Amino acid sequence: MKFNRRLLVLIITFCIIIGLTTVRSRRSNIQAAQGDAKVISSKNSESTEVKTIRALLDRQVDDWNQGNLTGFLNAYWRSPKVVFQSGDVRFDGWDQVQERYLKRYGKDSKTMGKLRFESLEIELLGINDAFARGRFQLETSNGKNPTGLFTLILHKFPEGWKIVHDHTSTKSG
Repeated sequence: MKFNRRLLVLIITFCIIIGLTTVRSRRSNIQAAQGDAKVISSKNSESTEVKTIRALLDRQVDDWNQGNLTGFLNAYWRSPKVVFQSGDVRFDGWDQVQERYLKRYGKDSKTMGKLRFESLEIELLGINDAFARGRFQLETSNGKNPTGLFTLILHKFPEGWKIVHDHTSTKSG
């Protein structure tokens, strides 16, 4: 009976130690992610991941303003699972997102106009996930200058950060 009790105490002690180690490890990972997960207002104090995402979105604006729709769309996950929503319409898949942009804006700088992102906020949600939100301003040659808000969900893939969900609303009127 003593042998069984000692064995039982040993097993329980081992389980407690393993459990505490796992909890501490997870807590450290969560705290590290949360340390980076603050909405950053100063570009100088941004984490490397936030700077990388900001550079991706800056590159998107540059590509748009050069009439490079393909470059602009490279920020999106090239997958049938990527989602773009605007108004009451949902587009599933990279091909549908591309088709939507082509129909609406064409594929050269004259028809695409000049894009600006304002009030851009980027927040890490974990090691491989983030969201960005802000306002877009688009100046076009036809006099229509849409503006609105957007929220992006991004995921870090082996090839880098990609937009996996885009919800954009345009000011009506």
